[in-house]
Amino acid sequence: MKHFRRKLFSLMTCAICLTAGGASFTAHAEICAYENIDGKMLYTNVKPGPGWTKRGECFKSIEPPPPKTKTNNTKSTVTHSALPKVTPEQQKQRDTMRRQVLEEELAVESNLLDGAKNALIIGMAPASPNEMKDSTRYQQRIQQLKDTVALHERNIEALKKEINRIN
Repeated sequence: MKHFRRKLFSLMTCAICLTAGGASFTAHAEICAYENIDGKMLYTNVKPGPGWTKRGECFKSIEPPPPKTKTNNTKSTVTHSALPKVTPEQQKQRDTMRRQVLEEELAVESNLLDGAKNALIIGMAPASPNEMKDSTRYQQRIQQLKDTVALHERNIEALKKEINRIN
């Protein structure tokens, strides 16, 4: 027990001395790029599970990132006189054009949403013979259709918010 306490004491003393002495340590990591069958990329220092293949060479991170420096002035140093002058009429024209573009995008997104909803309704039909053998195929297909519908709904919501900001 005394031997353990002595070792623990000496280890703690070394850690305190190194910390107090300002010693800095650099972390070394080998970062590799991996790709799965869906084409998704993963950058990690730990080998992922099955289904991931290594792409390209790995690289080593040797030095830590530079320390962040604190600045007193967090705002941009560009003065208002350096910015171009826009008359109220020019701004109104820009806003009108921007609103038209956003409304066109909204119309396109609405059509895409309608198509995605129809595809989901058609896709909810009973599973095909191939999908009956593997029910996960059917579930994956339905989930993809649902994800597409949700994506278009989010896009429509974002476009509506952006149009309301112009007002």
